[in-house]
Amino acid sequence: MTDSTPKSEPEALLGLLVDLRKHRRPRGVRRSVLVTALLALAVLVAVNVVVWTGAVHVPGLGGHSHHAPRAAAHPAPHPVPATTVAGAAPTTTTANPAPVVPAAFSFRLTAARGACWVSIRSRDAGGPVLYEGVLRQGQTARVRGTRLWARFGAIGNLDLFVNGKAVRAAHSGTLDAVVTAAGLG
Repeated sequence: MTDSTPKSEPEALLGLLVDLRKHRRPRGVRRSVLVTALLALAVLVAVNVVVWTGAVHVPGLGGHSHHAPRAAAHPAPHPVPATTVAGAAPTTTTANPAPVVPAAFSFRLTAARGACWVSIRSRDAGGPVLYEGVLRQGQTARVRGTRLWARFGAIGNLDLFVNGKAVRAAHSGTLDAVVTAAGLG
């Protein structure tokens, strides 16, 4: 049964507010839903981080595997005896010689004549950063690698050494160069 007595506007609004409060869910229910959602999100993020970093291998996702290495698709070549020439000693050769692995070298930079901004990466311009920053006059940076890519802001201010041997750059300003055990390229 409804009250048919006319009410003033404030009384009507107050009555509506009271009706709305009756239909609200208890505050504890909303908090528990929020806490559950946040916990589920945290677990999802943690699982993604573990899979992404390679700590756990998931078949079909690629990435790193911590399992034993698989056997090569092609077996290693066996030594084959060479034909002998009369009076010559027999020799053996392999069908495919082992690939040549570049030797690791040390690369040292000293800001001898002034400051120089330097960026050194492994392999090429897209490789991981090994050193990046400004060398102030008198400061030295050392990096090891088999092939480095470097960008020098003011190479004329630097003294460069590969395996302790001084190397010179034919340029004095900004320079991008590949550095190997043979020097600057």
